[in-house]
Amino acid sequence: MNARSMVNNENFVTSLVAGLSYEKGIQIKAGKSWQTDVKNRVIHYDKDEIHNFPIDYLRGFILHELGHIFY
Repeated sequence: MNARSMVNNENFVTSLVAGLSYEKGIQIKAGKSWQTDVKNRVIHYDKDEIHNFPIDYLRGFILHELGHIFY
């Protein structure tokens, strides 16, 4: 995957979380794995891994992690 695609995937992840969690105080941070800190309302994503998956997969990961916080 080229550098432009990598930046686009990272922008997609951060933008989607911001859009879906508007006014909910949820943060997104790069990390070593996909995980959610429910208490502090932080979603961590694997910065290396996001470049290996298509946008639809990333959307699924994000929705899954948001589900931990909302429900």
